[in-house]
Amino acid sequence: AETDLNEHYLSYFDQQGMRIWLQVEPGNVDVDQLIDLVLERYGHHRCVVGFGVDGEWLDTKTHPEGRAITDREVRRWLKRVRRHNPDYGLFVKHFRLDRFPPTARDEGILFVNDGQNVKSLKQLVHYFGLWAKHFKEADVAFQVGYPNDAHWWRKLSNPQQEIGRALRRRIGHTVGVFWVDFSLYEAFGRE
Repeated sequence: AETDLNEHYLSYFDQQGMRIWLQVEPGNVDVDQLIDLVLERYGHHRCVVGFGVDGEWLDTKTHPEGRAITDREVRRWLKRVRRHNPDYGLFVKHFRLDRFPPTARDEGILFVNDGQNVKSLKQLVHYFGLWAKHFKEADVAFQVGYPNDAHWWRKLSNPQQEIGRALRRRIGHTVGVFWVDFSLYEAFGRE
C-alpha cells in the first residue's frame, strides 16, 4: 500500500506512552524471517516492547491448529528478537498446552493462553489456573473477551477489571491480560 497505516497507530502509541507487542500469525512463512521483517520495519517505535507468535497459525498447511513450538526454536526466536533490541521480550500464544514449548521457561519468554468457550468467569479462571501450573516458573498472560464468552462477560459491571483481578488473584505470575480485538469496541468504546 502507498500508506502504511501501522505507522500512524504506532506513532500514536508512542505519543501516549503505551507499550505494545507486535504479533504475527505466521502461516507457512519462516518465523525467523518474519521477526526480522517486522522489527526492522517497526522496531524504531518506543512503544514496541516485544514480538509475539500466535502458535495457532504456525505451519497451518500441515497442522490446522498450528504445530507444537519446540524449546530450541523458541530460544532461537528470543535471541533473534533480542538482536533487534536486548530489552525486547517474546511471547508465544495458543490455547492447547501441547503446542507450547515443553520445558523452555527462559527469562524473556511470555506464555499466553487464548482459550475461549467457557460458561463463566469462574470456569475461565479455573481453566487458566490449571494451564498456568505448567508455567509456574515463567510469566503468563491471557487473551480474553471473545464473543463466544460474551454471554457471561457482558453481565459484569467492568469486565476488563473483574477478569484481570480474578486471574491475578488465582495466578500470581500473571503479567498481562489482553482483550481480543473482535469485541474491543464493545468492551472499551470507540474513543
